[in-house]
Amino acid sequence: MPIRVDCLACRKWYKAPEKAAGKVVKCPGCRGELKVPLDAPAIAPAPKADGAPRPASAKPAARPVPVPESPSFEDDDPFSIPGFPSLPSAPSASGSGTTAPVHAPPPRRQTARSSSGGVAPACMELIDWVACHPLVVAVSALALTLLVVGVATGGRMFAVGAAAGGVIAALGLIFPDRPKPKKRPASKQPELMTPKLIGGIVLALLIVGWEVGSALLRHSAQLEQSGQAVTPGAMAGATGRVMGGVVAVMIVCMGISGTLLAIVRFGVFRVFAPIYLVAGFGTLMAHAVGPTAPGRVDLPPAGAAVAGESGPVVIADPLAPQSAAIGRAVLGGSRAVGDVMRSEHTLPTGAGGGGTPLKFVVYRQFSLNWSQEMAAWPCVILAPAGSNLLAGRDLGDGDHPEALPWANAGYVVIQVALPGAIADPERVTGGEVKRTFAEFSAARAGLGCVEQVLAYIKQEMPQVDPRRIAAVGHSSAGTLALLAAESNPEIKACVAFAPCTDVTEFHRDNFAVLETVIPTVRKFCSDYSPINHVDRLQCPIFFFQADDDSVTPVAGAVRFVDAAKEKQKLIELVRVPTGEHYESMIDQGIPRAIRWLDATFARATAPRPAAAE
Repeated sequence: MPIRVDCLACRKWYKAPEKAAGKVVKCPGCRGELKVPLDAPAIAPAPKADGAPRPASAKPAARPVPVPESPSFEDDDPFSIPGFPSLPSAPSASGSGTTAPVHAPPPRRQTARSSSGGVAPACMELIDWVACHPLVVAVSALALTLLVVGVATGGRMFAVGAAAGGVIAALGLIFPDRPKPKKRPASKQPELMTPKLIGGIVLALLIVGWEVGSALLRHSAQLEQSGQAVTPGAMAGATGRVMGGVVAVMIVCMGISGTLLAIVRFGVFRVFAPIYLVAGFGTLMAHAVGPTAPGRVDLPPAGAAVAGESGPVVIADPLAPQSAAIGRAVLGGSRAVGDVMRSEHTLPTGAGGGGTPLKFVVYRQFSLNWSQEMAAWPCVILAPAGSNLLAGRDLGDGDHPEALPWANAGYVVIQVALPGAIADPERVTGGEVKRTFAEFSAARAGLGCVEQVLAYIKQEMPQVDPRRIAAVGHSSAGTLALLAAESNPEIKACVAFAPCTDVTEFHRDNFAVLETVIPTVRKFCSDYSPINHVDRLQCPIFFFQADDDSVTPVAGAVRFVDAAKEKQKLIELVRVPTGEHYESMIDQGIPRAIRWLDATFARATAPRPAAAE
C-alpha cells in the first residue's frame, strides 16, 4: 500500500509507493528533497459508502476534519513511475512517519577560518562569498580590465581607474547591504513646503544678483582704468561670463548635494559602483574607438597633425603681406618676472581677417622714461616653439627662458601666440583637427600674427625703433621667423635656432594619413616652407644649430644656408658639436645671437660718413 509523505515546504502530503520506502525523492510540488520513511503506516483504503445503517449502540461519529485533497495515485504520479530516479539514501528519521525536506543550508559568511580547515576550503569559501555580490563582481572585473589595458598601453589613467575600482569593490564587500531607513511617523501638522521653497529661491536670486552686480562694477572699473569706454556690449559680455560661472557653481553644488543624499539613503558602495561602471566602460570605449576608429585621426610621430577637410586657405602669393586691422589691444594684466615687466595683451580682431582674438605678451625692462622715449628701443618678435607646423601654439610660463635673456639685454620682446592651438596633442579628434588647422591656415602659418604685431608697434609703441626690429624663433618658431624675414621688409634681421626649413620633407612620411583628411596638405607645406623662398630674403640671417640635434637634423640647416649663399644673401651659420635641440639654444645660442644682433643693428644705424666734396 502507498506510504504517506508530508512536505513541510509546500504544506501538502503525497502518496509514495512501497518500493520508495527509505529513499530520498523530489517533491512533485516544490521540487524539494523528501525522505520516504521506512516505518510509516501505510494508507488504508477508505471504506466504501454502502449506505448500511449503523448499530443503535454505536456512538455518533465525530465531526470529520477536512483533510486536503491528496493527488490521485495514478500512473502519471512521479512517485509511481517505474525507474523514478532517487537520490542516495539518507538515515531515516526516527519516531515520525513524516520527514522534512532535506535542503542544503545556505553558506555562512565567515571572515576568518582556522588553519585546520586547509587553505583550499578557505579560498573556495572566499570565492563563494565574493560571488554572492554581483555588483562587486562587476566592479572587480572592470577594475581588472582597466589594469590590464593600463599595463599594455602604459596609461596612468587606467592604473588610477583600477585602483579606484579596487577601493570601491572593497567597500562593497565590507558594507554589502544598506539597512532600510525607518519610516518616520506622520506629522500631525503639515509642513509648509511652499514658503521654504520660495525662501530658498529668493535667497539664491539675491546671491546671484550680488555676484553679478559686484562683477560688473569691477569690470567697469578695469575698463575705466585702461582708458576704454564702458559700452553696453562689454557689460553684456561680462554679465554672460559671470552668469556662466554662477550657473556652473550651482550645478556643482546640486550634484554634490544629490550625491550626499544618495549616500545617506543607499550607502557609499551602491552610489559609487554604478558611477564607476559607467565611467570605466566609457573610458574603455573611448580608448577602443580612439586613434584607430573612423572619424578620428591620431597625430603622426614627430608632432605631425592633420588638417581640415576644406583645405588650407592659400592665396596666390602666400608670403605677400596683408593689411592688418588691429584696433586697440586690451590689457590682460602685468607682473614682474625678475627685473623685467611682463604684460599680457589681446587684440580683438584675430589674424586672417577677424578670427580668434590675437594674444601676445610684451617683456621690457623697468624704465621711468618709457612713456617719453621715442624710437629708442630695439625689438624682437618671437613665437612659442613646439608647433607641428600645421597647427598653432599658445603661450605659457614655460616660454620665459626664451624671452627673458633678450629683455635683460635691453630689447622689447613681443611674444605672440599662434591661433589654432591643440588642446591635447596625444589625442586629437577630427573636429579638433579641423578647428585648429582652419585657424592656423587663416593666419597664414603665423605670418598674419607677425603682421598684426608690426602694425600694433607702429600704432601703439612709438618707443620701438622701426630700424631695429628682428624676428627670432626656436624650432617651429624659427620656421616662422624665416618666413617673416622672407615676406616682410619691416623685419630688419632674423635669428633662427634649429628651425625646420622644409615643411614638406618634415611631413613626408605622414602624407598618406594627412591626405585622407585634407587633399591639399602638400600645397600648404610647400607654400610655407622657407627653403622654397630663399630668394626673397631681405635681411641678415643668424642660423644656429647643434650637430647632435635629434629633432631637426643639421643637414636641413646646411642645405638652407648653402641655398641662401648661392643667392648672395647675408647669412651666418654657427654650429656646436653638442647640446641637443633645446639646451644648445639656451646655453650657447641665445648669448651668441644677442651679440650678433647688437653688432648688426649697430652697423645698420651707424651714421654714414659724409661724401667727400
